[in-house]
Amino acid sequence: MNDHLDQQLDRDRTALAGRLAVPELLDGAFALVLNEGQCPGWAGLFVPVGGLRVCGYLWVPGQLVLNVLDSLQRLAPGEFPNIRRHQPFRTGGEPFARIEWGAEPPCEAATAGFMLGYHPDGVRMFAAERPYGVAAPATESRS
Repeated sequence: MNDHLDQQLDRDRTALAGRLAVPELLDGAFALVLNEGQCPGWAGLFVPVGGLRVCGYLWVPGQLVLNVLDSLQRLAPGEFPNIRRHQPFRTGGEPFARIEWGAEPPCEAATAGFMLGYHPDGVRMFAAERPYGVAAPATESRS
């Protein structure tokens, strides 16, 4: 893995540790790194459901969706129940898709934050970054 992707995963882990009501869920997190095609490098931190966390999602570059789904099903079977692709979203001409697992997250950010297993302050931070809900990727953090 390259330094940029390592740093990205470290930032994601730190942000989630500060939001999760049960940060120990990160012990079961799955870091996935893909290096292909038009994405010179992509990394995502997938946190399984458990405890208060009944769902999860991550925005993925559109061209990597099938690889991400396949990798998670092969490398972490059963860890991400009901894993699926949600809807595409376009920003700056690059298509993204939301990969979801567990229960379907609602569009309203505060409710989604509780379903993601965040503590009350974590829910407030999450909702503040997403004034339009979870239908589009946030500019800074990932879930």
